[in-house]
Amino acid sequence: MKIRTKYLILFASILILTACDGKKNQEKARALFEEGVRLREERHSEEAAECFLQGLELLKNNDVKTYENAALQAQINDNLGALYLKHGLFDGAFDAHNEALRCFKILNDSTGMMNAYRNCGRAVRSQEQYTLAKQYYDSAFCIATSLNDNAMLSDLYLEMGRDYYMEIGDFAKGIECVNKALVGELSNDDIDIAHMTLGILYYYSNNFDDAKKHLKEALRSRRFTLSHIMKATTNQRFIISNFSPTICWNPSINFPVRQCCG
Repeated sequence: MKIRTKYLILFASILILTACDGKKNQEKARALFEEGVRLREERHSEEAAECFLQGLELLKNNDVKTYENAALQAQINDNLGALYLKHGLFDGAFDAHNEALRCFKILNDSTGMMNAYRNCGRAVRSQEQYTLAKQYYDSAFCIATSLNDNAMLSDLYLEMGRDYYMEIGDFAKGIECVNKALVGELSNDDIDIAHMTLGILYYYSNNFDDAKKHLKEALRSRRFTLSHIMKATTNQRFIISNFSPTICWNPSINFPVRQCCG
């Protein structure tokens, strides 16, 4: 009886020590996460990524699996994935966002899953895996619809129109999506992006009147200049005829230039 009691006491002591170590690791991981977020905001990407990776390693070796642990893993992977995506590390971005998705599923966090599905879609779309990207975007759509998240639905319509349907050449479907985004809850910057996107989509649909209308609307913002339109359309006659007198033709170079035309 005494031997059994000793073993129970020893086992309880081990559990307490493990829990204490797990708590310490979680606190260290959170500190690394917060430092990584700060470094990311200051555009110190490599240092931020190192903080995120160190934090994940601490959590990976943590024997105590808690709600807080999974939530922190999700947050770190979400930030790491965004960092990788920004710098063109698409495989790493997908892996991080997919791991965040796994954690959000464990947490039964619908909003987290919605964002993770969209981010996974972004990562594979950047690798031109359009069919797979569509599947992830559709999953995000389903959750956004069930949550009645109109802001997210507008964002998704814009992204689908610009980054999916335009890329695969389905301009009619792209126009439909971006028009839905415009009547939704877009931020001011995204409204400008929507007008530029619609202008390009209408242009490639040979609907030049609507193209001109939306491109001119986009030019009202500080985000876009005529050079963006020139790169997107590459049609000198369209640009010259529709955006005079803001530009004029310079015969010494083979494209329109923005200048004062008197």
